[in-house]
Amino acid sequence: MRGTPLARCAVRIALAAAVAASVPAEAKRIVVMPGAGTPLQDAIEAAEPGDALVLSSGAYPEAVVVDRALRLTTASAASVTVGPAVDAPVTLRIAADDVSLRAGKGAHVTVVGGGPVILIEHARGVRLRDITADGGVEGLEVRDATRVTIRDCAMSGSSTGVHLAAIAPHARVVVNGGFAFGSVSGAFLEAIAPGATLGRSGVVVKRAFVTGGCGGVSIRLVDADGVAIRRNRIAGSIGCIQSVDLDSASDRNLITQNEIGPFPVDAGSGNCWRNNVGVALPTTCP
Repeated sequence: MRGTPLARCAVRIALAAAVAASVPAEAKRIVVMPGAGTPLQDAIEAAEPGDALVLSSGAYPEAVVVDRALRLTTASAASVTVGPAVDAPVTLRIAADDVSLRAGKGAHVTVVGGGPVILIEHARGVRLRDITADGGVEGLEVRDATRVTIRDCAMSGSSTGVHLAAIAPHARVVVNGGFAFGSVSGAFLEAIAPGATLGRSGVVVKRAFVTGGCGGVSIRLVDADGVAIRRNRIAGSIGCIQSVDLDSASDRNLITQNEIGPFPVDAGSGNCWRNNVGVALPTTCP
């Protein structure tokens, strides 16, 4: 038996409402301008997941927390500085999944701070590209995160350029290209993928120039398993910078096709040194 016209109309309205509710809102493009207060953090808090924030040229001297899935970029040829913020332990904290931050065409983005300048923690699917971190205890820290890509970024002026810590097996954290300098360590990897097999932890450092300061180490691994370090320039110099240091709990790491300075130390077991260029390098590969 067919319903009345009024009933049929009510059904159609209910179906239309259900379809509309299932379609995500269109992502917005939000232009952010520097100014008094915290304009960048205000824009983040006003945005919806999936929105794009476009930063205009200028200084944003504030501490920023990205707590939702957003795309942050800049206007073309913009020069953007984020931080430093007074008494902020972290300048830029990324605490949400599916966040991207990259400089626009011909643009420069510099994040400045005193603690970890950029911290990616408990997040998945984060992408950074063409970003500079300057100063601080650590230029960039990635902790307990998965599917993170750091591409063509520069870390300088810190005690540690890049710090990767507490990364689970197969989490896939990749540093690809760029420059990492730290007065103590250029790159410090600790508590990485316990028990991972040779080069299969999902943590990769490749195609980067990595250097420590005089008296420091360019790449240091502590309790790190299965890391792949390949096609990098790893600085070292006699009486000043140690190129690579693997502690006794760092096992089954793959160090291949790098240009390595003196004097690397390998106190771990099952590590593979293969096809590297340098003087007095280990050549063992199980």
